[in-house]
Amino acid sequence: MRAKIPLASLLWALCVLTLCLRFCAAAAGRQVTLAGWVEPGWSGRCEGWGEPCTQRLAFRDDQGRLYDLALTDGARARLGNPLAATGRRWRVGGELVPAREGQPRPSILALDLAPAPGEVHSQNFGLPPALGHKPFVTVLCRFADTAGVTPQQPDYFARAMDTTYPRMGHYFGELSYGQMDLAGSQVAGWYTLPHPKSYYVPDGGTVNDWDQDALIRDVVAAADGDVDFHGFYGVNIVLNVPAPCCWCWISTLSADGRSGRWPFTMVAPKADGRYPQSGWAHEMGHGFGLPHSSGPYADTYDSKWDVMSYSVGEARLRDPDYIVPSPAGFRRPGDTSHRSGRGRPSNWSGLRSRPPPAT
Repeated sequence: MRAKIPLASLLWALCVLTLCLRFCAAAAGRQVTLAGWVEPGWSGRCEGWGEPCTQRLAFRDDQGRLYDLALTDGARARLGNPLAATGRRWRVGGELVPAREGQPRPSILALDLAPAPGEVHSQNFGLPPALGHKPFVTVLCRFADTAGVTPQQPDYFARAMDTTYPRMGHYFGELSYGQMDLAGSQVAGWYTLPHPKSYYVPDGGTVNDWDQDALIRDVVAAADGDVDFHGFYGVNIVLNVPAPCCWCWISTLSADGRSGRWPFTMVAPKADGRYPQSGWAHEMGHGFGLPHSSGPYADTYDSKWDVMSYSVGEARLRDPDYIVPSPAGFRRPGDTSHRSGRGRPSNWSGLRSRPPPAT
């Protein structure tokens, strides 16, 4: 005699099967077609320098929603250099995958990518690197749960950006052979953010776990009443307590009542309250259009004398607040050569090479 299966067991099995089918459908993603903007970014190494620095891509649709963006080989070929592609709208078609636990946003696997009609921003970030007048606004921010912590006063950061040696304005002026300046850079804050640190990066998280979009939006909202963001090339976000550091993200958002695009860098202090300029210069270099420097091989951090490579290398041992300008992606006026400081072919153009200083 065949055993009967209780009705309750059948209903339970049906519920489990339904949930499994829904989960599998969500994991597989659903097909979407969206129009908007490609936003590239870089996240630096984690504490202990055990995790590689990576370039990441996101896509912001016309409603302002942000998605992590993964590209098939065909879509990547159509996009080309992501930095040079930031100045125009794109249409992306592919699979929308919901955010998993611990992820700040959903993802799109782009199966198709093509230029879309509409507004074209004059400011893009492709090579050769940006030249001319490039002022930054440095916005000082405290997390809501550490609102009483102020590691440095605003004049500390104003000095860090000025044109005297060994400050950032002098550094990039020398690095670019006088073709770039940071004149007009300003400091705003301190401001208190509306959320604790764990809202933007989980406790125990790495530099790749930041919700950059949430931090950028809250920083802009905090300073928008005091800062005309459209008067600046880029934005430095300075945090008040140690955090997984550092990154640069090129973001499109509304400030002062109109849309714009800026490179946003994020830096955080060391335990002693200092903000070493080597890592800061590295992130600003991304904002000027410089990728990580390397040759035709996988090792990005192979030069201790290159601010876009291992930016806390030998030069930092010599002076903890100044990194030697060698090499970076700027050419002398009229120089069209392509060379690298190590004598190897480079994956980006027009490298300036200088020997390490005598010790």
